[in-house]
Amino acid sequence: MSIFSSSGIISTYASLIPLVAGLSVFKRAGNNLRLLFLFVGVGFLTDIAVWLLMRDFGLLAKLLFEGYSLIEALFLLLILRRLSLSHNISRLIKIFFFPFILFWVFSEFTFFPFGLATPSHNTIFVIVYEIPISFLSGFLLLTYIEKNKRPFELPDFWVICGIFFYCFTSFFITAFMETSLLKSVWWVHNMINIITYLIYTYGFYKVAANRAD
Repeated sequence: MSIFSSSGIISTYASLIPLVAGLSVFKRAGNNLRLLFLFVGVGFLTDIAVWLLMRDFGLLAKLLFEGYSLIEALFLLLILRRLSLSHNISRLIKIFFFPFILFWVFSEFTFFPFGLATPSHNTIFVIVYEIPISFLSGFLLLTYIEKNKRPFELPDFWVICGIFFYCFTSFFITAFMETSLLKSVWWVHNMINIITYLIYTYGFYKVAANRAD
């Protein structure tokens, strides 16, 4: 998801790059990368829907934007759980699903009783979910490196790498959400989105490359 600006528009349409790459290897990609394909597709369609609704249906657009934060968090958890090489880590990841949902509902409906949080409340949720996902994805990267002789040849490794890069780096930008510096630094967040999409694209590329080998 991106904000309304020229860099935000570029960031949104940059998601078409991994979507095209994923579509080209969809049959061979396996369920994990197909789930990633679905995740990126949902994000792209949500961005487009928010743009279309914002002018005449601002309340609905805001609700959709707020709701996507939870959808993104749950998608990332699900992807990491499927990519985990350890049953114990998989169980640990599973523990976060309900607290994420509970905290999102709490922030949306408690802080703002009509169901739409102010930007600061949504920011708090995003910051809260990015911290554990950064930790979990970073730990999974180390696990892949430890247990595989050539981890960089694995498409799943690059999926995890993209998740780690996005959550770890965007965490610092999100912290500026309620400050006067937001407009000055938000383009960095959009660049983070674009780089993340390129990492995902490389993951899809490795599906085709490994098959060729």
